[in-house]
Amino acid sequence: MHNPAFFLGLLAICANAIPLFARDDVKLPGFHQPEAVPIDLSINFPKISVRDGSNIDAISAAARDALAASLKISTDQIKVSFAHTSTNGGTHHVHFVQLVDGIEVTNGVANVNLTPDGKPYSVYSSFVPTTTTSSFSASAKSAGISVDVAVLKFAQSKGLATADRLTVKQDGAKYVVSGAPFANQDIQASKKIYQKGSTLIPCWDLSVDLGYTWLNAFVSIATGEIVGVSDWSSDFSDASYLAVDPHSQAPFDNQVTTLKNPWNLDASPNGWHVVKGAERNDLSGNNVAAASNPNGLSSQTNAQVLALSRPSSDSLTFDYQVDNTKDAMNPTNINGAVTNMFVAANIIHDFFYNYGFTENAANFQFDNLGKGGLEGDGVIATCQDRYNTDTSSRNNANFLTPADGTSGRMRMYVFDVTNPTRDGAYDNGIVYHEMGHGLSNRLTGGGSNPNCLSSSQSGGMGEGWSDLWAVVLTLPATATRSTDIDMGRYVLGGDKGIRAYPYSTSLTTNPHKYSELKTTSEVHNVGEIWCTMLYEVLWNMVDVSGWLNPADLTTGVASGKGNADFASVVIQGMKNQPCSPTFIQARDAIIAADKTLFGGKYNCAIWTGFAKRGLGMNAKGSPYTNNADIPVECGGTAPSTTTAVATTAAPTAQTTSSAATTGGASTCAHSICTSGGKLSSTCDSCVAKICAADSYCCNTSWDSICVGEVASICNQTC
Repeated sequence: MHNPAFFLGLLAICANAIPLFARDDVKLPGFHQPEAVPIDLSINFPKISVRDGSNIDAISAAARDALAASLKISTDQIKVSFAHTSTNGGTHHVHFVQLVDGIEVTNGVANVNLTPDGKPYSVYSSFVPTTTTSSFSASAKSAGISVDVAVLKFAQSKGLATADRLTVKQDGAKYVVSGAPFANQDIQASKKIYQKGSTLIPCWDLSVDLGYTWLNAFVSIATGEIVGVSDWSSDFSDASYLAVDPHSQAPFDNQVTTLKNPWNLDASPNGWHVVKGAERNDLSGNNVAAASNPNGLSSQTNAQVLALSRPSSDSLTFDYQVDNTKDAMNPTNINGAVTNMFVAANIIHDFFYNYGFTENAANFQFDNLGKGGLEGDGVIATCQDRYNTDTSSRNNANFLTPADGTSGRMRMYVFDVTNPTRDGAYDNGIVYHEMGHGLSNRLTGGGSNPNCLSSSQSGGMGEGWSDLWAVVLTLPATATRSTDIDMGRYVLGGDKGIRAYPYSTSLTTNPHKYSELKTTSEVHNVGEIWCTMLYEVLWNMVDVSGWLNPADLTTGVASGKGNADFASVVIQGMKNQPCSPTFIQARDAIIAADKTLFGGKYNCAIWTGFAKRGLGMNAKGSPYTNNADIPVECGGTAPSTTTAVATTAAPTAQTTSSAATTGGASTCAHSICTSGGKLSSTCDSCVAKICAADSYCCNTSWDSICVGEVASICNQTC
């Protein structure tokens, strides 16, 4: 029984705490999560051997053992807290919590990420050092306040009314506290250890549903002090923006709409204005910092651009109406353009995130929320850039992509083709295009190497991928394969876009084919060819699995619809392809992505789309002759059999295991093995030997690795 004076004091405190469930201003210490330290796999992490790479329990146990060895602690000091196998790529993710004397250290956690076959590729730990755990004193583990008193201490600290009697039920290590009038449901509790600096504090872990928020409070068993509180509601302010509909290209006829809280919580769990727990009241946040920069210089540093003033609102209401009858540099249009650029850049951040461009994949965020990758690199976006200082800064836009950990820079310029002028930042298609460069540059070759799309062909594909996202996200809800779509009509002020042809499945409307690479190397022209091919693939995949309204794509990654799955295979393809890919390599990477993600469901749809535009199975590099061949299982013609002849060059050491043991006619049906006169006689023989010898590669649907190996061997031999 508690001292009545305690309850009288508590009730006196609560007399002014009305209404009971209103959001309050009581400040309690936040939850302290120590920074996770990456473990160098090449030095400090043992090899993992898993007999069954599909068994998450076996993988978790092996990862636990390796983690224990790496940290030089016993396995009984580690508990698997969560493990799953990703449905998007098959990677495994195992999370652990540290145990001290059998009790969880609530903020001592670790995670091990593994490839589908069980090889670890990143490991992070915030475990308490063994020097701290070994000095954890016996007195610190002694009994203190009971769990019901801990609940009363929590209520007192929040100024909440409570009953004079609480009921406690215990089930092993779990406790249930009922009777607290401020809680929406019974309070779940358990004993935990909380690390704070070099100190370990035994605590009561309280899970308290207050209705308007849900708090996880940690109360010191020894003193009753609230040592940390985590707010599970991710409570942040509502926000409202007057902007172009994210799934329209531009504000034709001044069309803008009010968007309220348009973020996706899977991709932006704290909304768009919170960075490292602090909410901003301007057009900056975790993913994007947007500003007008008409007086900028090319020598500006990121810090200088981040220091620019930008539209702000205490209520996070940004409602600047566009007026196309006024110049782009009109003050209202300036603020509206910054707002639209901020919204569009965040929209596509969230879209890319849900399709695999996450923290671990080197995306752009100032705070990676403990999810891996290098942080501090949200996109710094400016519009009206250098309008007053550089007359060449017109009629364009660009995106600078450094390595992971350094911010991307997006610059949008004023277009003076029309009178009055128009702002590229009001054209969603242009914003999506530029943000797309960040995606393709970071994923191709990995986040640490931003130089993998620098050749005319790979750089051209970079332009094509960027156009693609503008197309995919702004196609109308009623679109069909007969729908043609332009880009940039708003900034040009006419019926024609910025590309030579609209994107179309009609060869009459858009005649682009692979063979045009013979005569063009300009990256935007190359990009049009690539995007046209992908547009064909998009609609073929929609024919297989149906159409999802583009407005639902960000949340529709698991919808099974053709355009959602298309986005998945294109982004996964970027991860698959090598540095500086060719059209053929990028095509094969997409086909491999379909095989990995969807079991080859779209194999024929993809092949048919590429073949229609000249990038069929037997397409070759220079001189870039069109080829319309598709696999036999997709309706293609069965190739004639090729007979092997003796090789004229001795195989290198690399070729010996694959080709040296067999000769004679190839029995493999794959087109590269039956290409007849389409390869030189020497290379033809080399391929025939490989195909006859290699049971893994010899099938009609080689993966990209096999094709690459064959090409490598041929290059050495021929």
